[in-house]
Amino acid sequence: MNRFFVLLFFALLSAVPSAEGQWEQTNGPYASDTYLMAAGNGSLFLGNWYGVLRSTDEGNSWQTSIPFATQDETINPTSLDQLCAFGQFVEVFGSEQIGDPHNPYEYFFWQSSDSGSTWNTQEFGYDGGWNVINDTSFRGFQSITSISGVLYAATSGIGWGFQGRSSGIYKSTDSAKSWRIILSTPASSITSLGTVLVALLQDTNHTIFRSFDGGQSWIPSDSGIIASSVTSIAASDSALFVGTPVGIFYSTDTGVTWFRAQDFGLANLNIQQLAIINTSLFATGTRGLFKSVDGAKTWVQINPSVRFSSVGSIIAAGNVIFATGANDGVFVSFDTGNHWLPHNFGLSQWNITGLAFVNNMLFATSRDSGIIFRSGDSGATWQREMLNCYGINGITSLGDTLFAGTEYSGVFMSTNLGLNWSPSNNGIDSGYDRSGGFYVYDFATSGSNIWAETGGGIYYSSDEGGSWSNIPNTEEFSHVAVLDSTILISTEGPDYTIRSTDNGTHWTTLDSMGMFYFHFFGSDLFAENNPFDKDFYTFLSIDSGSHFIEITGNLYGYGNMVGPFDTLGPYVFAAVTTVSNLVPYIGQGVWRRPISNLIALAKVSGSDINLERLSSFPNPFSTYTQISFTATESGYAEISIVNSLGAEVASLYTGELSVENHSFAFDGSDLAPGNYWCVVRMNGHVETLPMTILR
Repeated sequence: MNRFFVLLFFALLSAVPSAEGQWEQTNGPYASDTYLMAAGNGSLFLGNWYGVLRSTDEGNSWQTSIPFATQDETINPTSLDQLCAFGQFVEVFGSEQIGDPHNPYEYFFWQSSDSGSTWNTQEFGYDGGWNVINDTSFRGFQSITSISGVLYAATSGIGWGFQGRSSGIYKSTDSAKSWRIILSTPASSITSLGTVLVALLQDTNHTIFRSFDGGQSWIPSDSGIIASSVTSIAASDSALFVGTPVGIFYSTDTGVTWFRAQDFGLANLNIQQLAIINTSLFATGTRGLFKSVDGAKTWVQINPSVRFSSVGSIIAAGNVIFATGANDGVFVSFDTGNHWLPHNFGLSQWNITGLAFVNNMLFATSRDSGIIFRSGDSGATWQREMLNCYGINGITSLGDTLFAGTEYSGVFMSTNLGLNWSPSNNGIDSGYDRSGGFYVYDFATSGSNIWAETGGGIYYSSDEGGSWSNIPNTEEFSHVAVLDSTILISTEGPDYTIRSTDNGTHWTTLDSMGMFYFHFFGSDLFAENNPFDKDFYTFLSIDSGSHFIEITGNLYGYGNMVGPFDTLGPYVFAAVTTVSNLVPYIGQGVWRRPISNLIALAKVSGSDINLERLSSFPNPFSTYTQISFTATESGYAEISIVNSLGAEVASLYTGELSVENHSFAFDGSDLAPGNYWCVVRMNGHVETLPMTILR
C-alpha cells in the first residue's frame, strides 16, 4: 500500500466532500517580471502590464494599487507605458489593445494625489493626432526632481505618454501650475544631489550630464562608466547611482568620477530602472526586483506579488517542495506552499524545464542549453555541468542513476550524481529531427525499468539504459506513465490512450476523455486532457486507469494546463501553466488540495461498493484480531494497517480476490497500544475500519 493513499483515509471517516472539490492557490512562486518603477513620498511603485503595486515599507509588503487583467477580461490586458511619482503625486499612462484594425488601442491615464491610495482615471482613443495636455499636470513626464522648491522634469517622448509635450527638460517655479522647456534634448530621467542636476540625455556621444546653474547649461559626466548605454539614474543623500546593461555604477563626487558597484546577489546585471527610498536602493531588470541597503554592494531579491509564475515542473523531496517558473528559475517552499523563495544563485539559465532529486542532490535542466545544474543545499547555490547537446527537455532518476533527455542528442546517463555524463542510445533510432528517437521529451520509471518519450516513439530499457527497445506502433504516441506492470501511453494527435496490464504484451484502447498527460503517485493516477483544447480538465484514478473521475473543481475556466503533480504531507500539489491568450497569468502558479478530499471524492464517484460487512474481532484487542469482509465482485485488492500518523505498519494482502467471504489474521503484538486503521482497497473502492490496541 503506497504512502500517498495512507495519509488520506482519515477523511473517509467524516462527511464526503462536495463534487465541486476545492483547490487552493499557494502563495507563489512569484514571477521575476520586468517592471517600471518610481518612488515618491516614502512609497515605492512597480508596474507592468499586470498592474501597479505599492509598498510603503521599503519593499517588505505590497498592495495592489491599480489592478489590470482579471479572469473576466475579454480583451488583452492593459499595458503600462509610463510611471512617474513625485511627492504624493503619482501618474500612470497605459494602453489597451481592443482589436479594431482602424482604432486598435484605447489609452488610459491614472493620476493620484495621495500616494496611490485613490486614483482618477481618464480613457481616450487615438484619433490620429496628439491630445494636448494641460500644463498644470505632471502628465507625460518620466521623472521629476526639485531643488529649493523649483521643479525639474524629463521626458524623452517615448510612447504615447508625453501626449503633446516636446521631448526635453522642463522647469516649474510655481508648484507645477505652469511649465517651460529649458532643454530640447530628449531626457529619460532626471535627479538632483544637493544643488546639482543630473540627467540622462539622448546625446550621440554621452549619456549623463550635469548642470550647476538650474539647467541653463549642461556638461557631460560619464567618466569611468564602461557600458554601451545608461538606462536609469538615482540619487541618495551622498551618492549617485546609474543602471546599465552590465551592472550598476556609483559616484560620490556628484558625477565627476564613477566606479563599478560589486553587484553581489544580482541575478542579472541588465539593470533597467533604479529608485531610492531613505537608505534603500532598488533595481529592476530582466530578473525582477532587487534591494540593497549597503550602497549597491550586496542585493536581495524581492517578490512583489505582481503575478505568480507559470510553473512547468514540481517535485517534493523530504519536507521541501521545489517548483520551476517559466523563465523565473527555481523556487523552494519549506512550509507546504505557504511561502516560496527563489533559489537561483549560480543559475545561468532561468528557463528551467526539469527537476530531479537524488541522494540529497537537486538537479535542474534547461531547454535553452545543454547545461545541467547541481545543488547540494536545496537550491541555495548551484554548480553546472555541460552536456554536448542543444538543450535538455527532462531529467529523471532510476535508483542512483540519472537520465537526461536532450534535443537531437538522445539520452545521456550519469552514475556519479551528475559529475560525468555519457550518451546512452543503444537501440534508439538516430533520427535527429523532432520525429526522431534522438529528440527525447521525458521519461517514466517503475522499479528497475525506464521508458523514454521520443519523437520516434516510446522506448523501453530493462538494464538501466544499457540498451533500449522500441515499443511497436507508438510513433504517434507522446506520453507514458508506468506502475508495476501497468503502462499507459497517450497520443498527441487523435485523443485516445492505450493501456497494458501485463508489461506491454497486450494492449487495449481506453475511452480516456481526451486525456493527454498522466502522472502516477503510488497506484494513484492523475491525468489532464489535451492542453490545446479550449478548456482543460483534471482527472484522478485510484485503480490504475480503469475508472477516472474529474477533479478540476474550482480550477475550471482559467484556460490553463495542470500538471505535473507531486505530494507532500496532506496535500497534492499541481503545477499550473497558462495557455490562454486572453488571460495570460490568472491562475498560474502552484495549487494544492488535501489528498483526503480527492480520495473521498473518488470513492463516492465510482460504481457500487464491492465490499460488505468489513469488521474485525475482537476490537479492541491486545495482540491478535481477525479482519473479515465479503467481496461482491472479483478484482485486485490491497489490505494494510496504518497508524494514527498515517504510516503503514503492516501489509496483510496484495493480489486478486474472488467473490466470496474473506478473512485475514492480524498480529499486532509488536505495535504500541493506540488507534490503528485497516485499509482495504479494491477495484477503485476504498474502505477503512478503525481498530484499537489495548494492553
